[in-house]
Amino acid sequence: MPLRLVHLVQSSYPLLRFISNPAKFRKEDYDSVYSVGCHTSADALLPIIQLATNYLDLPFVQIKPKISLPSNLKNNFDKKYVCIGMQSTAQFKYWNNPTGWEQTVDYLQTLGYEVVCIDQYARFGTEDHWNDTPANSIRKNQFNDDPEIPLSDRINDLYFCDFYIGLSSGLAWLAWALEKPVVL
Repeated sequence: MPLRLVHLVQSSYPLLRFISNPAKFRKEDYDSVYSVGCHTSADALLPIIQLATNYLDLPFVQIKPKISLPSNLKNNFDKKYVCIGMQSTAQFKYWNNPTGWEQTVDYLQTLGYEVVCIDQYARFGTEDHWNDTPANSIRKNQFNDDPEIPLSDRINDLYFCDFYIGLSSGLAWLAWALEKPVVL
């Protein structure tokens, strides 16, 4: 787990020891060390936790993690809303329908929902193919040089939304852990 995310679970799991300084981590201090991740195209088809259980020869069971919620949760919207996340780190995970997100947002708005895009970046991709946040959604970010949205802000928005629609990504897993219905 990246150090920047440990605060999400650390207080919920007091028996786990999180390595807070990777520079002091020494493989020889442990019986076994594994590098868990997508190393082959077949790995990309499995939930990442299943990759870990496969490495450890453990049964694969999905268990929702206990998330430590920020103490200052507050609903920032006056009407019901849905969160979306349409960005990914890999183009093959994108929904490559050129009008799909805009049509989805339009449809949700006809149902009376505000649609809030909680992606880290409003634009992501490569020079040949940019993936832009739907213009008809409420964007938590803009096209600027400092697109950082605190994770606590996105947790807050997920906590109060009716459901989440997105790609297979960390935001989808976070919404699931927060007990929100998730549409992938």
